[in-house]
Amino acid sequence: MKLVPAWERLYERIYAGNIRRKPKARTAVMHKMICAVWRVLKTRQPFDRLHNCPELENEKASSDSGLV
Repeated sequence: MKLVPAWERLYERIYAGNIRRKPKARTAVMHKMICAVWRVLKTRQPFDRLHNCPELENEKASSDSGLV
């Protein structure tokens, strides 16, 4: 299963090797997951790991251009 890169970066940024920040990092990622689940349930559309991740728009555009 592939992780959402933005969520992984969020976790790493908050955690940053400090064991005391691990619960805070987990909570931040869980909040993102809950928001994504809510969006899927509300819109009745499948989850897209690049959906609503502004920091990934460049990655999405570059992957789309490679398929042409």
